[in-house]
Amino acid sequence: MKTCLAVILSVVLIFPVVAQNEKDKAVYKEKQDGFYQNVILKEIEKFETKNVKPDSKNYLSVDFTGKNFPVDINQYEQLWHNQPLSQGKAGTCWCYSAISFIESEIYRIHGKEVKLSEMYIVYWEYVERAKYFVKKRGNMNFSQGSEANAVTKIMKMYGAVPVSSYSGMLKG
Repeated sequence: MKTCLAVILSVVLIFPVVAQNEKDKAVYKEKQDGFYQNVILKEIEKFETKNVKPDSKNYLSVDFTGKNFPVDINQYEQLWHNQPLSQGKAGTCWCYSAISFIESEIYRIHGKEVKLSEMYIVYWEYVERAKYFVKKRGNMNFSQGSEANAVTKIMKMYGAVPVSSYSGMLKG
């Protein structure tokens, strides 16, 4: 047993010394382009340059010589409308434009000046979309924005309120 242990110990101690005597044979080489550079990138470049159209220097111009247009805003017939409102960065332009149209139609048909709440419609639209999101188990886009036809759909379901009743802002 002692002789076997002595042989193993000597091999273990001698092997690293012998292994260290060999020189490394690694060398630095310049990297060559491979399949990605030679095939894929060249095909992408070919495709992109094929679809690029040169900039056109032509443009449409209308000759208004001899035409007499009003230059004063008071010369135009003004129709009733509420003052434009900024939606900020809320992604609710679909509601602001549709509500503005509905307010103008109310005035045109009934002669009543009303200011409806955009945020009331937006609130219920997002509630309905959240219900649909759950129903579809998340298999739909649930982000800001919608379409103008959502305003009439929500009005049929939940009605409409004046902005004085629901501004969408916290009190104070």
